[in-house]
Amino acid sequence: MGRLLRDNHLKSDYSGQNAILTLFCLERCPMKAWQMQEAKARLSEVVKCADSDGPQNITLHGQSVAVVISRPMFDRLTANNKTLVEFMQSSPLFGANDIHFDRDNTPVREVSL
Repeated sequence: MGRLLRDNHLKSDYSGQNAILTLFCLERCPMKAWQMQEAKARLSEVVKCADSDGPQNITLHGQSVAVVISRPMFDRLTANNKTLVEFMQSSPLFGANDIHFDRDNTPVREVSL
């Protein structure tokens, strides 16, 4: 992963907006593709490459079916440091009382009463 970070000038934090930047970068810098049978036979090498070179793409019949990533990258991508309430309270709109949402009053379906 270090080489990927150096080559693309990304920070090591993959949470939040940096995760989007990372995924965008990975689209520009294609992952190594492994056929399923080869990946099964050389799993140890696939895992080592995921740790040193970044995500590894596994294909089956030419279609991407899985991606192997390092544990540190997984932990950063899935980090959840805030509760939902804390996340909502950190919004720039939190506490704004002047927000008005127009509601569509059109009935979704006719109801016979």
